[in-house]
Amino acid sequence: MIPFTQEAGAALLEELSVDYPQLRKLNPEFVPVQHQGLFLEVEPGSEKFRLSCNTVAAAGRGLGMALSGESGQEHAPFDLLAVMLDVSRNFVPELSWLKRLFRRLALLGFNCVMLYAEDTYQLDGEPFFGYLRGGYTLEELRELDRTARRLGIELVGCIQTLGHLEQVLKWNRAYQPVTDTPRVLLADVPETGNLLRKMIGFWSQALSSRRIHIGMDEAHYFGRGRHQDLYGPADSFRLFSRHLARVAEICREYGLEPMIWSDMYFKINDPERFYRNSILPAEALREVPAGVRLVYWDYYNDRQEHYTDFIEGHRQFGRLPIVASGIWTWSKLWYDHHKTRSTVPPCVNACRQTGVRELIFTMWGDDGGFCHWESASAGLAFAAECVYHTEPDNTRIARRFKAVAAADYGLVTRISAMEGYHRLADGYEFRVRAAVLLYDDPLLRIALRGYRKAIPEVAAERHAVFLRLLEELKTAGSRSGEINLDLARAVLTALERKTYYHLELDAAWPVRDRKRLARLSREVLPELAAAIEAYAAELRREWLKAARPFGLEVQQIRLAGAVARARETALRIDEFLSGSIPTIPELEAAPEPPWPYEPIPYAQVATASSIL
Repeated sequence: MIPFTQEAGAALLEELSVDYPQLRKLNPEFVPVQHQGLFLEVEPGSEKFRLSCNTVAAAGRGLGMALSGESGQEHAPFDLLAVMLDVSRNFVPELSWLKRLFRRLALLGFNCVMLYAEDTYQLDGEPFFGYLRGGYTLEELRELDRTARRLGIELVGCIQTLGHLEQVLKWNRAYQPVTDTPRVLLADVPETGNLLRKMIGFWSQALSSRRIHIGMDEAHYFGRGRHQDLYGPADSFRLFSRHLARVAEICREYGLEPMIWSDMYFKINDPERFYRNSILPAEALREVPAGVRLVYWDYYNDRQEHYTDFIEGHRQFGRLPIVASGIWTWSKLWYDHHKTRSTVPPCVNACRQTGVRELIFTMWGDDGGFCHWESASAGLAFAAECVYHTEPDNTRIARRFKAVAAADYGLVTRISAMEGYHRLADGYEFRVRAAVLLYDDPLLRIALRGYRKAIPEVAAERHAVFLRLLEELKTAGSRSGEINLDLARAVLTALERKTYYHLELDAAWPVRDRKRLARLSREVLPELAAAIEAYAAELRREWLKAARPFGLEVQQIRLAGAVARARETALRIDEFLSGSIPTIPELEAAPEPPWPYEPIPYAQVATASSIL
């Protein structure tokens, strides 16, 4: 935490005024106080308001409260309140976009930002780091660090030092000496140590924070690739511990305090490598190097008791973990409020109950970072409310969101109903992802087949939702603050046309209704192709406004493929109607799968082939 001083208050006000010039007119009187955690109190006055606070982050939240016309006292029993931004999954934000986000985060009361960068930073002598991916330079990160500190925000590097490095290791002629498996580094060789020194040294120079997140999660099959070829079978846990000890030592050389994701320890005795057993093997407790902090990540559970159990499991290491919850952006076209609302409160409440004092909210970009990240500001406002208040109040969040983001909180969160959730008979919450429906091949219908095993009327149910959301957006403008409602309209239109196509095809194909099939090929499918093209154009505009162009090509390739397949479907139907083919094999192919299927885009639904 950065303690509050009058000098820090002046810098905070100056930096926030770049985007919020109205703050200067509020004429705040800052009063430093001593308090545990994050504390603020706003007292209105006739000419100026009085803002008592103990940290720069608390002062920022107090200014956000004043902007919304509120007063009162707030307290969060945490020392670290961080947001982790995934800048490695194609979407690499421009500095100007990040600075605006930092200012918004300051007004919400956050005091830390972690930049998750697997390869999207430029290392001297390593030209494939950030190659054609928009990697940040040392000077760019230093510039971001200066802005963050003025806002009371600690900027922390969040990298990978074992797994999740497939973006670099795919350049195998350059990185074959340090490759174990296609996404995992090779332990026990000097070349890997030299690379790690460059990586860790870079972040030591780039940022003033002495914390660093070194990853180490999900390194499945570690030691079973080239390491096994070179040295024979190895005990994977011993190898993991040895590698971590070496990375931790490099961190100490640079004066950095490392933290790691803790899942590998909890997966040691699980043959399926799941993060589900809160009881640790004795060897795990002995092997964590001194000074390495553990981060317990969990974005999926809606029971407070589950989080409490795992936090207590981590306490076996001798101290409480840092806990990471999630603002649901990954594999989403729009921020997912349902999943955030069901998982964040029980996690935060468990942290309160157990005395955890360091909390991270992750914003991942799995499968391409194609979520409209501005829409996730609503999730950040919700998470901050859960931290500063024991019970979230939607009216208060909406006022604060209007003041900080100039946007309609209710509308933004309602649009997230494009994500479908269904509670099955066994209690399982089955997910119908909007992106999966968009990418699902219209002839093969891989996702639809799997979804229908759980929810037979999934196309009709989703179609009705998309129509309802489009109707609600009719009276809204093009934007709500920085949130692009035209983007929401475009993707909802494509989804509505896609599900309508499925409904019409299901009605027409089994009985070979030629009139209905002709309408599909001549009207519905061309409308679907046009809607996807309109969404692609809107996505391009929004992407280039916020991020570097690298990575956009992935979304354009996917969406162009979706357009081509819609047109191919129309052509196949026309060929059938003309008699040039006796049937359409794609529609007659395999039976429905024997189990419900929840695919994740893109590769699982664009084709049944692994060659893509």
